[in-house]
Amino acid sequence: VRMVPIAEPVARYAVQLVRATRYSDANAPDFVKKYVNFGASVRGAQFLVLAAKARAL
Repeated sequence: VRMVPIAEPVARYAVQLVRATRYSDANAPDFVKKYVNFGASVRGAQFLVLAAKARAL
């Protein structure tokens, strides 16, 4: 699974999605800023991509 290639736009989207879970990010939705104390980590983005690769197989 780790050897499956991933398109650059998909990787960028995963990073954007994870960053949006952090209340300190300027692009985070209002409900995240109100209800979330800690967003997803860098490792969360890595495993999001890994899960997407596994699903693609």
